[in-house]
Amino acid sequence: MEYSEKNYTRYMSEMVNKTMAEINSFYCREDVERKRAEVLYEQKKKRSGFSSRKRELVQMCLAYGVDAEILCHPEKEEEAQRLLKQIPTRKGLCKELLAKFHALYRQFPTSVQFFERLVRRQLHGEFAQDSVRLAIVKKFVKETEYETEPLTEWLIGHFSEKEAAVYAGLKEEEQRLFLADRVTEELCDLFLAGTDSLGTTAVTGFMLEQLKKEEQWYPQSSELHERLLLLREEWKNLSESEVEQAQKIFRKEVLAVLGNVEYVTSNGNVSNRKAAFMQAQKDYKKKLRAGVQLFRFADHLANGKFIVSGNTKEMLYIFAIVFGLKVYLSELAPEYKAEDDLVKNLFYDYYNDNLLRYVLDSDYVMQSKNYETEPTGEGINFKNYAEIVYLYYIYREDLGLSIKEKLCRAEETIKKCIDLSRNRKHPVQEAPKEATEVYKRRFMDTVLVMEEEELVAYLAENYYISSEDGNKKRTSYAQEQNTASAYDEELTRWIEEEFHEASWDGESISYEYGIDVEGLYQMLLKNCPEGDRFRKEVLEDADFRRLLDALETRLSSRDRNLFRDGKKKKITRTRLIALYYCYFINVMSEELDGEYLDLPTLLEEFAYGSGERKGVDYYLERCRYQKMSKKNIFDMFVVFALYLEQIR
Repeated sequence: MEYSEKNYTRYMSEMVNKTMAEINSFYCREDVERKRAEVLYEQKKKRSGFSSRKRELVQMCLAYGVDAEILCHPEKEEEAQRLLKQIPTRKGLCKELLAKFHALYRQFPTSVQFFERLVRRQLHGEFAQDSVRLAIVKKFVKETEYETEPLTEWLIGHFSEKEAAVYAGLKEEEQRLFLADRVTEELCDLFLAGTDSLGTTAVTGFMLEQLKKEEQWYPQSSELHERLLLLREEWKNLSESEVEQAQKIFRKEVLAVLGNVEYVTSNGNVSNRKAAFMQAQKDYKKKLRAGVQLFRFADHLANGKFIVSGNTKEMLYIFAIVFGLKVYLSELAPEYKAEDDLVKNLFYDYYNDNLLRYVLDSDYVMQSKNYETEPTGEGINFKNYAEIVYLYYIYREDLGLSIKEKLCRAEETIKKCIDLSRNRKHPVQEAPKEATEVYKRRFMDTVLVMEEEELVAYLAENYYISSEDGNKKRTSYAQEQNTASAYDEELTRWIEEEFHEASWDGESISYEYGIDVEGLYQMLLKNCPEGDRFRKEVLEDADFRRLLDALETRLSSRDRNLFRDGKKKKITRTRLIALYYCYFINVMSEELDGEYLDLPTLLEEFAYGSGERKGVDYYLERCRYQKMSKKNIFDMFVVFALYLEQIR
């Protein structure tokens, strides 16, 4: 199935529902044996509790297709023992649960897959043969002027005579498509490789280009050019370090030759081509650096690399404008389409704490300072003036603006807001204390219906506005999580009161939640011989184990950060779910009083609540987070962890 056609919401919902149905009972052999002993005792003593105990035993046996009548017959012990062996032990049930979760884990979509589906769907077949990264770059070159000038200058500067003639005869729209079609994967790699020091790809590209130019000064350089073309093919079989060494040897040879070739410079001085070659390499590097922004933008989005300091969120709004995503005020609106919903596709599905990246992307482990280790999972921040500007131009289709015009107007408006706020006698001095919901209503009732010329003055008067501070992006301002902080404190205080007799130090409690991955693995390994299929496919799957450890760290109170004061720590969607998990376990243990819930009911109770008890969705929705989702591996891990809490 093509990525653009894949409905992950429906697909994962079906997968999870199927898995939940296959785990047909939370009762294990030990539970059934204990209940059977009670039935036989009541029967022997001819006590009134026999009937109710038998009904409970019958219910427990139904899930496994075991005949409870045989278990209730004291003279059929041998047959009863045979039937009991059909029911998994507690260890067996843990094994089955882990195997099911492992099977699900292999189906969960990553941020990269979500994004590829979105890009392919929004392009409607255009650039279908290109990678996602390249397709993004081409779309920007075709439709916008956003960070494209260095690239277009590069392309035009490398036209052949024939290409230059064709380009000159085209209309502006045709010219941009002509340029877009000439962007290649190699060019993406070339620009990205030249950001810090020229990588081997960029070095080879430069030398090939420069040797061609040197023919006017030193005709024999064409021989060096041809030899380098052959060497480039040979270097494909070498390691990066080996290529780098080979390039140094070749470059030394070129410089030795050009050092003997003199020429007169533009200012009349006599120099040699060696110096000109070295200067050309410096200029080449500058050009790559100047044009890297668009390539980096596309590379980060296509590979799910979430950059710190608000960079990613601003990129997402720019992407939304170029790729035609929309802002909907309600999912109940007649015109609503989930496939182009900005919030659903970019903030909930894509830009969240998708823990699969810890397994699939080593960059997050190696370069944690550059990447967000735990995106909050928030949707739109209606308190941020820059986000309001982007949303205004995305929503106001009645203005009849092109993609290029929307981007330009948005940038101009943001700069005007900064300038006006800076020049006001009494600008808004601090971020708002009101809940985001207040600003959302203000956006819907007031901002959306404004004329463009009114927008700047209104934002400067009512929103906290600051110019960019170093690397801090405009979308990173007014990020105070007032509602989330209140709920975080509410749940944390409840846990503090619940465990007032436990070891509470204001940051952590000694009571441990979570599934204890290490203990679970040790238990299962003792009962799985070498060569066992479950052991090989599940227990020895290092990536899966690393994922479970990351999931457990997020969930377990052994992470001391979990119960830290919410005002001192960024409150993420994952953290709020983990706090509610602790709350839920204690509430349910009191409400159920020894009874069990199956997986679907657990998910329903956890998400929606019951009676006066609010479910976690209540808290998530009011904090701009996505509700519990079957597409989110952490969410499903939570449900499986709740199930394990019951059976152990």
